[in-house]
Amino acid sequence: MNVLGNVIHDVPLMREAYKEVSANSRFSRRRMNFTALLMQALCTDSLYADAVKIAFDNLSLADKYVYEARLNSNSQGVWSVEYIYRFLAQYYENQGQLDSALAYYNKAWQLNQWQREAFDIVSVKRAEASAELNRQRLESQKVIDHQKFIWIRVVSIIIVGAALAFSIISYHFQRIKLRNREAEIKAVKMQLEAERRARVAAASSLMLKEKDNILGTVLEHMEGSGFADGLSGNDVRELKSVITTHYSGKTEWEEFRIRFEETNPEFRKNFVDKYPNITQRDLDFVCLIKMGMSSKHIARLTGMLPESIKKKRHRLRIKMNLTPDIDLEKVIQEIN
Repeated sequence: MNVLGNVIHDVPLMREAYKEVSANSRFSRRRMNFTALLMQALCTDSLYADAVKIAFDNLSLADKYVYEARLNSNSQGVWSVEYIYRFLAQYYENQGQLDSALAYYNKAWQLNQWQREAFDIVSVKRAEASAELNRQRLESQKVIDHQKFIWIRVVSIIIVGAALAFSIISYHFQRIKLRNREAEIKAVKMQLEAERRARVAAASSLMLKEKDNILGTVLEHMEGSGFADGLSGNDVRELKSVITTHYSGKTEWEEFRIRFEETNPEFRKNFVDKYPNITQRDLDFVCLIKMGMSSKHIARLTGMLPESIKKKRHRLRIKMNLTPDIDLEKVIQEIN
């Protein structure tokens, strides 16, 4: 702007520029601009007459330029024509030609109004363009936000799916681990049951061995005393003494109870608490059933007849208040 101001005040330089622009008819807008600038420079330099001459020389070109500007809806450079119109209006006003002055004032005013309207239109178009640009930006942002939302959902689904898969796999491994643990527990139980049965078998074998020893001793005394020819009183007494010594039942049953208590420490107490009407002999019989012995095995072990074992089982069921549909062995085995 400082350079342009210096040029405007340099009248000779402005004249040269005006001549150069005027020689080229393609630069009508530039010629109007340089015409207005040169007229301002001449008026500033007190060359009013030269300014008037230049105004009239370019009047027809100014009217044509305004016509084309209105036709093309382009108000750029029209300010220079407005300046020329106002300059001529003042000139005619100074000359006393008021009609001509009024005519150019009207032209200048109409041109000014048209510039304002054009400026308003441009402003509106710019506002519309800005609004459209903002709308497009909002649409683009919506698209971007929608894509982000979709990606977030996809990533969330992937994460949830991965977490679910991990949970399923973990649950599967936990189930396998639990099954292995259950298998280990089952194996331990089977081992304990096998050991218990082994102890039962050992106890039974020991008691049977005791019985065999007793029977062997009795047999030896019977053979040595001439049993076939009859027994004397002393032989009978001696035989009774041997049987009494070896088969009183107390020593055997005490040993059996001790071994049974080692394998089932709380059974006798719990059974008596649940069935207080049971006698000591009944409890010994129950312990044999608890050891898993059959009626035949118990008969061999105790020397009782199978019918006696059957009657003893029946009396035991009555004391325990068991109906016929209840399994005696199962009830006894369930008591710890």
